[in-house]
Amino acid sequence: MSDTTPAARAPEAPYDPRHLELVEREVSRHRQNALTVRLATLGLVGGFIALHAAQSQPRYMFLAPVFALGGWMLDAHADWNVRALRVLARAVRGEVGPRPAPLSLDTAPWADRVSWRSALLRPARAVLFHPLATLAAFVAVDAPRLDPDGIPSELVWYIAVSFAAFVALVMVAWSWWYDRFADAPAPVARVAPQALEVPVVRPGDNPFPPAPRSDQTRPFGTAVG
Repeated sequence: MSDTTPAARAPEAPYDPRHLELVEREVSRHRQNALTVRLATLGLVGGFIALHAAQSQPRYMFLAPVFALGGWMLDAHADWNVRALRVLARAVRGEVGPRPAPLSLDTAPWADRVSWRSALLRPARAVLFHPLATLAAFVAVDAPRLDPDGIPSELVWYIAVSFAAFVALVMVAWSWWYDRFADAPAPVARVAPQALEVPVVRPGDNPFPPAPRSDQTRPFGTAVG
C-alpha cells in the first residue's frame, strides 16, 4: 500500500473577485450616468428658457420646471442603483444575506434595504436641483404675462410656487434628520470575554457546596432562650 497522501487543496475563496469587479464597473456606470443627467438638465433647462423666452407668447414655459424635476428624479434613480449595488457587493462578500447568484447584478432581493425617499431627498442633490426647479417655476409663472383678471393671477402662482419650494426644503431637512438620527442602527452591545467563560466542574467537585454553619445558626423549632 502506498504511503502517499493526497495533496491538501487550497482553501476556496469566500467570494469570486470577478463578481466584485463586475459590481464596481456597474457602480461606475451609474455614477457616470448621474453626472450626465446633471449636466444635461442644466443645459436643457437653461437652453429651453433662453430659446422659448425669445418668442412673443412663451406659453410652453411651464415645461422648464418639469424638465428640472425630471432630471432630479433621474439623478435620484441613479443614486438608488448605486446604493443597491453597494448592498449587493456586501452580499457577495458574505456580510449580508442572501448570497447572490454567481456574477449576478440583480439587486431585487435587497431592494427593501435601500430607501428611495433617502435617495430622492438627499441634501447634496437638493442643493443643485431645488434652486433650479424653483427658478424655472418662477420664470414659467412670469413668462405668459398672466392677466390679473384671468384665472388665476400671477400673485397666486408666485405664492403657490414659494409654498411648494418651502415644503420641499422641509422634506429635505426631515429626511436628513430621519436618516441621521431616527433610522440609525442601534449600537451592538459587546460582551466581555470573561462573561463568556463557563466554569468547568470536575468529577470530584461538588457543584453545590453546603453553606457553613455559624454560631448564630439554630435548628428549626428551637426556642431562643
